[in-house]
Amino acid sequence: MTTILRRLGVVTASIAVTLTVALVGVAVGVGTFLAPPTDSDGYVLLVLGSDEGPPRGGSAMTGRADGFHLIVVSADHQHATIMSFPRDTWTSVPGLGNTKINAALTRGPENAVAAAERETGLQVDDWIVTGFDGLIMLVGSLGGVQIDVEQRLTHMSRIEAGPQRLSGTTALSYLRDRKSRPGGDLDRAEAHGRFLAAVHQQIVTEGPGLDRLFEHVASLDSYTESSLSTTELLRLAAMALRIPPQNVQRVRLDGRIGTAGSASVVYLTDAARDVIEEVRVNGMLGMLPEPAVPEPATSEPAAPEPAAP
Repeated sequence: MTTILRRLGVVTASIAVTLTVALVGVAVGVGTFLAPPTDSDGYVLLVLGSDEGPPRGGSAMTGRADGFHLIVVSADHQHATIMSFPRDTWTSVPGLGNTKINAALTRGPENAVAAAERETGLQVDDWIVTGFDGLIMLVGSLGGVQIDVEQRLTHMSRIEAGPQRLSGTTALSYLRDRKSRPGGDLDRAEAHGRFLAAVHQQIVTEGPGLDRLFEHVASLDSYTESSLSTTELLRLAAMALRIPPQNVQRVRLDGRIGTAGSASVVYLTDAARDVIEEVRVNGMLGMLPEPAVPEPATSEPAAPEPAAP
């Protein structure tokens, strides 16, 4: 019954999305309606994976953020960087003082936004949160996620290495498993970025039409909480579809495992700070160097080659 109600909710949301597009599209034109969700040069989205909410108790909106990722879109809206934080990153969180970055969500998504902005100097435009059940249902709505699993995992469920399509429950195991990974939480944070990039590549490669786009947005509307309205979610989805998968870079911020009191924490390294600064200044990683300026041509004739002896 619960599954039926959820699917009914997605259908209802999809109808609402379709009607919204039809009405707004008539008024302002589909091209304008599907413009990027912000008028600023770039766009920054905070993606949070909560450890609370169904089937656990509590609310995903006030759990701890085991997934903490900034997706930064460049000014030309053709490049994106997925910047993943280890959940135990030691930082300053408004209202909580120095603590792990995943604790920022316990006081709500806006507090997590403030922590991300304080840590990076980036201005976050929007946030989106999902919990365990939400993730399972989102992956199910995609028909599974095609990904090249980097290593064999055995802790939460048995997942072999190699290319495969993960179901919702298997995807959750893939994203939560840190004990099978030699780098623990650091490797898990990297896997999160790999997964987000795989979702983007799959959606772009499958080339969904408007109907499929509406279904994706309806699923997001049903299985996540965010600062985005339905209209803004559509614009965000349309912007994501315009970014070539090869232009999406992912980076797990480098950290040194240490302690703070009795807690095991991660201290970001200078290399991580350099990555953050590059993304903050350039809007992306790996800016290509300026093309070399050719030397001006000379009007003098070239000297003749010396004659062979």
